[in-house]
Amino acid sequence: MQRACSKSSRHLQRQVTRITMGSHGVSRKSRFGPKPKDASKRRKGALATKKRGATRFRRKKRVETSPDKTPSAHVVFPKGGQKRKQPSDGEKGGDSKRSKMEEKTIPLASMTKRDRKEMRRKQRDNYELTRDAIRLWETTRRRKIEKSNRDIQIGKLVSLISGHVKEVIFKHDLARVVQCSIQFGNDEQKKCLLKEMKDYLLDLCKSKYAKFTVKKLLKYGDRSVKDEIIESFYGHVKKLIRHSDGAGVLEYAYNDFANAEQRNALVGEFYGPQFALFKDSDVKTLGDLFTRDAAKKPYVMRHLKECLTPLLEKNVVKYSIVHKAFADFFAFAEPAARSEVIEAMREVCVQMLHTRDGSRVAMQCLWHGTTKDRKIIVKSFKTYVKKICMEEHGHMVILAVFDSVDDTVLVKKALLSEISASLDELISDPFGRKVLQYLLYPRDPRTFHPHVVAILKQGDDNPNSKKEAEMRWGELREAVSEPLLKYVSDHAEDLLRNKAGSLFLEVVLDQAAGDVLSAMEAVADVIAQPFDPKSHIVCDAVGHLAVKRLIKHDCERKSPPYFSQLLLLRLRRFSVRNWIATNRGAFVTASLLESHLNDVKSNVQKQLLAVKEKLAKQQTAGALVVKKLLGIP
Repeated sequence: MQRACSKSSRHLQRQVTRITMGSHGVSRKSRFGPKPKDASKRRKGALATKKRGATRFRRKKRVETSPDKTPSAHVVFPKGGQKRKQPSDGEKGGDSKRSKMEEKTIPLASMTKRDRKEMRRKQRDNYELTRDAIRLWETTRRRKIEKSNRDIQIGKLVSLISGHVKEVIFKHDLARVVQCSIQFGNDEQKKCLLKEMKDYLLDLCKSKYAKFTVKKLLKYGDRSVKDEIIESFYGHVKKLIRHSDGAGVLEYAYNDFANAEQRNALVGEFYGPQFALFKDSDVKTLGDLFTRDAAKKPYVMRHLKECLTPLLEKNVVKYSIVHKAFADFFAFAEPAARSEVIEAMREVCVQMLHTRDGSRVAMQCLWHGTTKDRKIIVKSFKTYVKKICMEEHGHMVILAVFDSVDDTVLVKKALLSEISASLDELISDPFGRKVLQYLLYPRDPRTFHPHVVAILKQGDDNPNSKKEAEMRWGELREAVSEPLLKYVSDHAEDLLRNKAGSLFLEVVLDQAAGDVLSAMEAVADVIAQPFDPKSHIVCDAVGHLAVKRLIKHDCERKSPPYFSQLLLLRLRRFSVRNWIATNRGAFVTASLLESHLNDVKSNVQKQLLAVKEKLAKQQTAGALVVKKLLGIP
């Protein structure tokens, strides 16, 4: 009995709850806890079935027929369930959803790929403008087109896009159309296009596609166009240099088209906000600024450091305008601030070696950096050593490494190993040869200009190099001498016939450490080949001078082996007699007669006096010198 009462009370409570939920919107979850899982799944499935059925019903067209079974007007049932008569062709209004879907999907399914592409283009803005501009561009950009015809097409193209430049210039295909108009248009047309773009030039520089339009204006525009673009950068240099696309345009303008005054104005924006707003043509360098007002130095150097340090974390260290700013900083920085910047940039120095200012900055880092800084900088050169050695400015940094880094074991592993593996390329390159010659004979006045030597001497007094310079150079010379002597032995004839190569050969034979006998013998074997007036080395325009210099260098040698003695031992019989028949060969013979070695001089005199009558008939300039040395009238 109690169980039946409890059941009836629970049933009554459920009824009250249903009424309350219907009237006040109280959720079942808030009153009775979470719904049972099975019930919720069944309810969700039922709702999903209802929705699918309703969707099918709405999409389905219902056609009413007249009593004679003929179809009447199409009638659709809208969402509210009421009938709505489909508008006829003459009435206003749209088609049904079914007809709209057929227009969008059914024709596309039957179209070709080209037709579908064209239909997508028609849905874009300025379709007709884009179509006509691209057609004209396809004709104009051809190489084989008459200039008169191209001028006509360019005129049509410029008139077509005028007034719509901003709409088309940021698109990847139409940006090329504008670039073509700038490249082949006349000055008036270029200025007309620039006039439309000048209000948003900075946005163009930061655009992925439009930045090339600015570069075309810089390249093909006249001086007034270049000046207007460069002056538009004033006050925005620090923002542009931090943008990946804008930095490239700024560098292009600064490096290739800006004059000295404009370059100073662009770099000056790193000095402080006032230098970005007020340009002073009288201040050409940072030194001029400090000379005029020394009180500004702490403020300028602090601001310069704050501007440059964040750039080390971005991919803009490679640009020359950044190198110039860093060079100005290192020229006037205090030791503490300089050490902080060196520690921050020691891993990116390798990206700055291709410019003059960048190489000077890297040299400053080597001279004033700690042992740890130098080690990291030298290790960062790995795999790039050959390329650095062959660069006009980069090879100076390698010379600074040889001058300042005391850890010669590190230099041998990181640099000399790659140098020894690339001797063929380095010897054929003018800057690569200087690196090799510096290893053998540092600061040789015959090879290095006094200006270069003066730059390298700036690092001689640095506080972090403890080892004596001669000791450091001697260790590096020993490491590189063996591969160089082997290379000379294998390529003696090629070096003798090359002007720069012959000079390098002389330095190797004179300055290399170790046994140079095998290399000298290889060179002597080339000279001792059977005589041919057309191809012998003593008849060569370059080779005979190289042989003369090698013979004369014997007087500078303090101990054997002497090259002239080795040469006479390998010469065939009557070789010297054959040489005097040619002018160049006679001059080589004269150098043997002038040797300070008595045995060499007497041997040659004995051979020549045996053909005194034949020698007397020779009237070449070289033969006259030989006769004078022998005392033959």
